[in-house]
Amino acid sequence: MQAKVEKTEKKIDDYQHGRKTPKKVDLPTCLGGLHQRLEKLKAKKAELKRHLDQRTIPRVIFGGKRNFYKRLKGNITNEEWKDLRSNQLYARGDKSKTYQCYVEITNPLGQQEGKHAPRLRLPVSVPEKYE
Repeated sequence: MQAKVEKTEKKIDDYQHGRKTPKKVDLPTCLGGLHQRLEKLKAKKAELKRHLDQRTIPRVIFGGKRNFYKRLKGNITNEEWKDLRSNQLYARGDKSKTYQCYVEITNPLGQQEGKHAPRLRLPVSVPEKYE
């Protein structure tokens, strides 16, 4: 999140000092959009910092937050909503391998600068009667 904030601040500085010129819109519109993005990123960063300080995990909506609100408003059907959610996690394997199933989830709170977010690997066990 910090890298995104810095990149947006650099873009604003470049546009304000004439090092870059917007191609599709006029300069005030471009700067307005960048300032809105910067405020949104700072709010998100503060929220993640709060979760980090309180040692909590942010809520997750599988299928996407935007699609969740579309479903609430009735813009997409329940069937479309289920289709969007159905392929988020998957497992593969074959009979010759032992039955070991893991779920990997990225952990953005543990990300170091310039590196990918570490993954949390959690074992999943399936009772024998369901195999």
